Amino acid sequence: MYAKGGFVLSLDRLIVAFNNAKALGADATSTVTVACCDIFGNLGGDAIPDGFIKKGTNLSVDPLFCGAPGSENYYLRSDSPCVPENQDFDEYCMPMGARPVACGAVSIEKTTWGSIKSMYR
Repeated sequence: MYAKGGFVLSLDRLIVAFNNAKALGADATSTVTVACCDIFGNLGGDAIPDGFIKKGTNLSVDPLFCGAPGSENYYLRSDSPCVPENQDFDEYCMPMGARPVACGAVSIEKTTWGSIKSMYR
């Protein structure tokens, strides 16, 4: 996302994740405020640039979407750090992102290759 030409831009509760470019940028004539956003996994970097106004608590963590990478399923998992129940902030941030929670946490079990093979015999 890049602001230019004297724009006044306010980014509130936004998730900018897994893009092939820099997450945020602006020219010197624009004013950008970033509040309660998660910026993570962008190839061009995740830093909020100097000169941007930062409000609330901004994150740089995996938002934990329901879908596999590339699936375009951007609903949040119930254990996402973008969901207020999972936030430990001094200031409450509403849910981040445009889509609500739509799936539960993904459980992971430690196993061995032998036990996986035995399931298919």
